[in-house]
Amino acid sequence: MRTPHLRRLPAILMALVAASPLVLGAAQERRPHGEQMFRIIQTTTPDFPRNVDTMLMSTGEARLVFSVDQEGKLSDLLVASYTHRSFGAEAERALRSWRYEPALQYGEPIAVRASMTFRFESKGQVVSTMAIDTMSAMFAAIGGQILHRRVATPDEIDAPVRLIKTVQPRHPGMGQRNDLSAGRVVVDYYIDEEGRPRMPVILSSDDSAFAEAAVDALLEWRYLPPTRRGSPVIVRVQQAFEFGEVPPRGA
Repeated sequence: MRTPHLRRLPAILMALVAASPLVLGAAQERRPHGEQMFRIIQTTTPDFPRNVDTMLMSTGEARLVFSVDQEGKLSDLLVASYTHRSFGAEAERALRSWRYEPALQYGEPIAVRASMTFRFESKGQVVSTMAIDTMSAMFAAIGGQILHRRVATPDEIDAPVRLIKTVQPRHPGMGQRNDLSAGRVVVDYYIDEEGRPRMPVILSSDDSAFAEAAVDALLEWRYLPPTRRGSPVIVRVQQAFEFGEVPPRGA
């Protein structure tokens, strides 16, 4: 799914905009008609980490969620899971050194979010697979090894996520877009261990202007860091924004 090109808009409270209660979940993303995924045009091969004892662990895995912007640049990255911390660090090093061509929709560059899974073997080449970002890969058994999941499921966190700072989106119909009235946007994103929203993706929107306003505000939000058994974790959530009717000018 595309993430709209973001511009910083004035952040002011608007009575016409309401954020509906948070819905926790892991919806799969669907690729819109006419969208072409980004291309990896230059890579460096990850190495099997030297500090991993191959007598005890001859294979490993790391899964990362990342976003590539409209210019083909890696704009954000989260290590979602690993069988050893060093596998996650090596996979992150590799992704940050790669070069990309941006994804396209109807010929226009767009920003997208995806996931990459790296499978390491002490003898042989590291294998990587890429997919549209979903949660399903995080629950697979990894050859009997313990999979350390930095992304918690909604029922694993110690308490429901709690907002500690909100910014209401500016209704785009109050500015130059006087053709806009009511609208709705649903955003899927991650909350990191510090309580910051990361890598928002638009699941649905009545207009791109609503989507842009919602994301610009959302990135200013802050949460109490989510925890699992007392330790900070990442959690994936969805948020719906409802934009109300704009009063007639002069009313």
